[in-house]
Amino acid sequence: MDKQGLIKRSPKFIYSLSDPITNEIRYIGMTGDLMLRYAQHCLCEDRTDKSEWDKYLKSIDQKPVLNTLQVCQSHEAKWAEALHICNHLKKGANLLNKTSRNERVLFTMDIKLYIRSLISNQSFLENVTEIDIIDEALEMYFKSKGKL
Repeated sequence: MDKQGLIKRSPKFIYSLSDPITNEIRYIGMTGDLMLRYAQHCLCEDRTDKSEWDKYLKSIDQKPVLNTLQVCQSHEAKWAEALHICNHLKKGANLLNKTSRNERVLFTMDIKLYIRSLISNQSFLENVTEIDIIDEALEMYFKSKGKL
């Protein structure tokens, strides 16, 4: 806490790791300590697709390129990270973030877009509940994916 009794919030960094050869963004993450997190990525200790990529780069004496995408407050960080992941996936990026998380991010973002479009439609809003809006948005989502 500072002298006025306010909690100090340290910034969070939304960052990307890019391939040093192709410049393609391969990973998007969030951290409070950018350099420590970058060093952890370069250690390649886990068994994920991303660590396999890190090991490959290390074998050719290369490291991923670290870029700061955004600096934000802690309470905004998860949303900001999800938004960057979603935007890059929609552009066709081949991210090495965990797939289930990417799918959740895309699902969440798509549902929010469908809800916004429904809310902007005044004729639809007459005599409907929030549940009706969510149900309609889910139906729109699954129809767009060919699952309904």
